[in-house]
Amino acid sequence: MALILFLYSLPAQAQDYRFPIGDEHVQYFYPTAYMDEGGQDWGCGGIYYSGHTGSDFGGGSWAGMDEGRRVVAAADGVVVATADGEYDRCSTGDCGNANYVIIEHANGRRTWYWHLKQWSVAVSPGQAVSCGTHLGYMGSSGNSTGPHVDRKSTRLN
Repeated sequence: MALILFLYSLPAQAQDYRFPIGDEHVQYFYPTAYMDEGGQDWGCGGIYYSGHTGSDFGGGSWAGMDEGRRVVAAADGVVVATADGEYDRCSTGDCGNANYVIIEHANGRRTWYWHLKQWSVAVSPGQAVSCGTHLGYMGSSGNSTGPHVDRKSTRLN
């Protein structure tokens, strides 16, 4: 009984995540692919492709990318890795490396923001960020077929 009471007294490890897009542009974004959950998406639907490990959100194609669609941190954390300077107008799905930001959260998860616009990454490894912090802009870098942001969350252990 004491063990049960102890477990209930521990702080919860839940984490709230916001939509990873700047509020001024949220109306332009739409899902293009969710994570593959064994042959379907999280809602038992067909917005996925085999083996996909994140959630993709388009934001107005090339015109939207050129206007600048902000990508923001979905939760508080610390930036653990970034990459920038890669080509960002990929349309073939085979353009090499992507521009990205990876954030580690206190709950033991990492969130990845992939396919960012070239030279737009606005944070650095080791930097603490809060929910809503500007990270960069939507692009089409790496293995991409058009402008979007790919966000995925993974457990560290």
